Amino acid sequence: MTGEADERHGVLWSARPGCFERQLQRQFRNPLFPTGLQVVTQLQADEARSRDAREAMTFRADLRDLGSSVAAAWASPSALLDLRRRVDHLRIRVIELGGDLAKEDFALVSARDELELGLLRTRPELSETFYEIRCFYERRHDVRSQFFAQVFRRDSPITHAKLIPSLLTEDVATIWTFAQVMDENWEEGVPLRLRANLDITKPLAMQAEKSKNALIALRRAALDHVTKMEARHVEVLGLADKLIALGVGQEYRRSG
Repeated sequence: MTGEADERHGVLWSARPGCFERQLQRQFRNPLFPTGLQVVTQLQADEARSRDAREAMTFRADLRDLGSSVAAAWASPSALLDLRRRVDHLRIRVIELGGDLAKEDFALVSARDELELGLLRTRPELSETFYEIRCFYERRHDVRSQFFAQVFRRDSPITHAKLIPSLLTEDVATIWTFAQVMDENWEEGVPLRLRANLDITKPLAMQAEKSKNALIALRRAALDHVTKMEARHVEVLGLADKLIALGVGQEYRRSG
């Protein structure tokens, strides 16, 4: 295991867990989840950590392949643009994977800056295009919220049944950011997938489809989830503040 580790209640966790191990951490002895999902064994944690490690290994291989492509890219403007997009794709992958990839992300940022600086010297006609690509990248939902990125990765461990309790496990800042990115440009298509993931109850799914607004469905599902919990758990987990961050704090207070 790389890095430091934290051991609580007999389960050994990584200090910087990847996507799959992090999901098990969210579930472990967490009353937001159904009882069966709260039970996590050391074997499950080890298997999740191994999966995260394999994904990180594949990512590092892709990063090395990117590095070997840099020299040839300068010969063609289209190759430069393709390389720039590959850099952004790998940076998004860093966000999806989680874990201890800070050095690799720094290398990608350095590669991006090197490409753009070199472009200003050798391909000034492409500088505006590169700037537009950077602005588009920085506006992306999955760049601004790691939770968002991990929910919507193709093989996410955060299934539709785990979405609401997983979100409410996060801190207030993470929940607020997730709500903000969900509230912006939802017509671009990502929330269509969220609506599919919100098939928790038929009435909720129907309401989400009718309203065409996934954030409304998300908020209602979170509010419903919390109002059914014991008061002691709501207080210990700070769920009232989390509902405020999600935008349904007033509705929760009225329901109480």
